[in-house]
Amino acid sequence: VDIYFDNVGGQVLDAVMPNMANFGRIPICGLITSYIAEERLPGPKHFDLVLMRRLRIEGFFSPDFYNRENELKPMLSEWAGAGALKLPFEVSNGLENTVEAYSKLFTGANIGKVVVELP
Repeated sequence: VDIYFDNVGGQVLDAVMPNMANFGRIPICGLITSYIAEERLPGPKHFDLVLMRRLRIEGFFSPDFYNRENELKPMLSEWAGAGALKLPFEVSNGLENTVEAYSKLFTGANIGKVVVELP
């Protein structure tokens, strides 16, 4: 694996690391496994591979790009209008389902964004 885009962490990252190519890259934008853990999770099981395979692991976070909104919004709007972006939504109906909908973000029970639709 040359590039693994991680937003899960935990056991998934542990499974991927032994399969990384030399000089592989792992951008990390989320760690959903740790969000639902009751205790702080240990680091990657195969952390030694960062050295042995000369891996580059770098975190990035959406607020890092807020200053580029004026540049990115027109481009993303054009792509969405042309059908080049697929934006799946999981829709729950009614305010009474907000907690259940929100919990899907942490269990993997959703596909794409989670939206609560109000009447």
